[in-house]
Amino acid sequence: MARTVAASEIKTNKNYEVFLSFRGKDTRETFTGYLYEALCREGIITFMDDEYLTEGETIRPQLFKAIEDSKVSIVVFSENYATSAWCLDELVKILQCHKEKNQLVFPIFYKVEPSDVRHQNNSYKQAMDAHEIRYCYESHKVQKWKEALAEISNMKGFHLTQGYEFEFIQDIVNKISTKVSAKQLPIEEHGSAKIEGIKLDLPEGVNWSDTVFKKMKKLRILIVRNTSFPSWPIYLPNQLKLLDWKGYPSKSLPPGFYPEQIAAFNLRFSLLVLKRPFQKFDHLTYMNFSCCQSITKFPDVSGAKSLRELILDRCKKLVKVDDSIGFLPNLVYLSASECTQLRSFLPQISLPSLEYLSFDLCSRLAHFPDILGKNDKPLKISLRHTALRELSDSFAELSGLGYLDMTGCKELKYLPSSLFMLPNFVTLKIGGCSQLRELLTSFKGRLSEAEHRPKLETLDFSNACLSNEDLHVIMQSFPNLKDLNVLSNYFVSCPESIKKSICLRSLDVSYCLKLQEIPELPSNVQKLNARHCNSLTADTSSMLWSQVCKEINKLQVLMPQTDIPDWFDYRDQGGIPIFWARCKFPAVALAFMFGKMNYQEVELHLFIDSEHVNVQRQHKHTLNIAENHVLLCDLRAFFNDEEWERLDARIGHDNNWKQVQVVCEPDTSLREWGVYVYKKETNMNDIQFTCPYPESSKLQSLLVITNTKTISREDDMEIESARASSSSVEETSASIVQALEASYSKHGVLHVNSNSCAQTCSLCCSALLSSYRRLLCCTCRCRIDDDEPCGEARMTKAQPARLMLDDNLNCCAQSCSLCFSALLSSFRRLLCGICSRLDNDEPYGEVKMTKAQPGPMISRPQEESTENVDEERVPSSFSHSLQTVVENLKRLTAPREDKGWSHGEDCYNSELSDVDFEDDGEGDLDMEA
Repeated sequence: MARTVAASEIKTNKNYEVFLSFRGKDTRETFTGYLYEALCREGIITFMDDEYLTEGETIRPQLFKAIEDSKVSIVVFSENYATSAWCLDELVKILQCHKEKNQLVFPIFYKVEPSDVRHQNNSYKQAMDAHEIRYCYESHKVQKWKEALAEISNMKGFHLTQGYEFEFIQDIVNKISTKVSAKQLPIEEHGSAKIEGIKLDLPEGVNWSDTVFKKMKKLRILIVRNTSFPSWPIYLPNQLKLLDWKGYPSKSLPPGFYPEQIAAFNLRFSLLVLKRPFQKFDHLTYMNFSCCQSITKFPDVSGAKSLRELILDRCKKLVKVDDSIGFLPNLVYLSASECTQLRSFLPQISLPSLEYLSFDLCSRLAHFPDILGKNDKPLKISLRHTALRELSDSFAELSGLGYLDMTGCKELKYLPSSLFMLPNFVTLKIGGCSQLRELLTSFKGRLSEAEHRPKLETLDFSNACLSNEDLHVIMQSFPNLKDLNVLSNYFVSCPESIKKSICLRSLDVSYCLKLQEIPELPSNVQKLNARHCNSLTADTSSMLWSQVCKEINKLQVLMPQTDIPDWFDYRDQGGIPIFWARCKFPAVALAFMFGKMNYQEVELHLFIDSEHVNVQRQHKHTLNIAENHVLLCDLRAFFNDEEWERLDARIGHDNNWKQVQVVCEPDTSLREWGVYVYKKETNMNDIQFTCPYPESSKLQSLLVITNTKTISREDDMEIESARASSSSVEETSASIVQALEASYSKHGVLHVNSNSCAQTCSLCCSALLSSYRRLLCCTCRCRIDDDEPCGEARMTKAQPARLMLDDNLNCCAQSCSLCFSALLSSFRRLLCGICSRLDNDEPYGEVKMTKAQPGPMISRPQEESTENVDEERVPSSFSHSLQTVVENLKRLTAPREDKGWSHGEDCYNSELSDVDFEDDGEGDLDMEA
């Protein structure tokens, strides 16, 4: 790749997109070096210091300047990162730029635990202890280092412990590329001798000159994206180290172009034919010719011994590759997926450094090469949906093979038994390979009785017509299985031997339509997917429910709908799961009974006191759910151990009750939900399923009342059956008045200076506002958009079936929308008048208090003094104010004939015209009758 930029060469007018902070002796020649190359290939201008600092030398000002001028800093935390004072000084500067300039920072934990960096454990503790001794007179310096380590390691980043580094690096590059914008640099006719790099992203085209590149004697990086030219280049500089040209417009590279220092060719979607061999390219490490539809034969690459990555994906006309590709000593990544004309790759290969090989979707590929020589690198091979019939016994040479995917290889009949004895072979995916059933018979007894038992941990043998006996052979042959996927098969029962599968963690039997019986599963099984297993017996369903009684950590069960057992600690119909906890976050399993819904992915979100609890991306909990199914899951499945500890601290820091809610996204219909408390880990005195504050009990019951009188998502009843009469409106309104007046008379002030009461007020205001909003929806027959804030309610015009006011739809729609917004806003402000001010920007279902702005209060009149009462903030009568809102609601919802409106008449100019809609400057409407 292009030489890294030395600190001594940094110029103050040069801006970098990415700054790499790393410990040189740990990763310069390995991970960080590869990451730098990948970033540069993507056209991301990256700074990587290539000078080795000696002991006692201070960090150079140029490095600080490079950090300041970069858009993103990547910090590679490796084992010895903290031993370097220069690295720690860089870290402090990076944190400063993050705070002062909003610079993006991405930590990478390279074979170290984030908690070790965050809390300075293990090698980081040893390093910081040494620094404290060395810098004993500069304790503030060491303290800044510790703070920087803690803060930056708390940011979202990337964590590699083991596995395939090239995939990890590509994930990082993809993430970074979305954070930096492409630069558009015009080609200059004058002064071009100083240009070292160009990136063109100009869809409107470029005025091309045949000699433009001849003047660029120092050009090393050329990147062309989404740019059209009137002709193709006849000259390219031989000094180039990166040529990245998407859609290169010529069938050949210019004559005389022999860039001996070139490190990367990225020529996707080009018209190249590639007739010339690649000779004397000692520095070439990367070649990408994917989607080049003119390439039929890939040429000789024997002159590129340093080549690490070769990508030929979707070259639809490729039929042959040169034998030299099979003997590249440093090749790590080789992919030729979707080359649909390729029938045979090579007869033999010897690729000792290979870590990834893919021929996915090469539908005519019928022969896989024989393996020559050993390969002990961690290797992943993907051969999905090919025409392969067998794999040769030479696979035994791939001692580093850990992953093999042959899903959809319908002609596959033979796998060597030596494959299963490889020391690192843990994942096999052969879904849809139904002809391998006969191979199972030959394995029976042989593999389990071998001296070294198979280490296979993950097996996907789905959609393969497996019988009861086949499943028994699998369980017997692979005792170390952790994850077994046998969905869409024909077996009727799972074997009793599954009880002895002490390593099994996950079992997927979904779409096994004949499956009736599953024996009692061992406690180590955490995840069972029995979606659409509609033949399960009642005893099997009961057994699955009973798994929760074992208090299995991170339990997840998905099965066809059956009733939630009576022995659950709490059950409720409709709504969302809600409970209150204190002291520590309870260990509980939730049951979700889904009603009518489309087959879709559902993501679960946790809220504590109406605040969303964020989780790391890799721990986000998404499930494929179908209607009339039950999901049973332990809440701990949402979080890693460290996040769960933070939940404990969040619940128990003040010993007050906290409201916990679990919300499905997208919003789905729950027929019923339940909670089972893990008694061994949770004190039942620290969890409740009704609001623990008695002063809110009337308002809680009110919520139940209003919920029964509105159109709900849960049962999706017909509009006719949800028609609410004026008496039900009055009844509900009277209930609101009665409950609030009772609370006001009893307490005088709904808002009391205590945390518990503040939480209660927030909850009740949210519930009342939500109920009142649904009341409006029901009485006017017009659904308000769910995602709109309560002060900006509007109608969903896309659902005309919900509108039943009149044939003159447009007129009524406009007026009803306006009235809805005004009525809802008025009721909202009425609530604000009796307790703390609600946040203006909160959606109606997530209303919360702004504790820093207590806002207007209602105080009980006191005989001793009223002179300090702010009359503008105390309504003369709460009941009168509420009744004013109710009267306007009744006028809005009265039958059209009672209003004196006729069909086609503009209802906005009718009786409601005496309602004054006034903009208060906050985006809401005040309504005064």
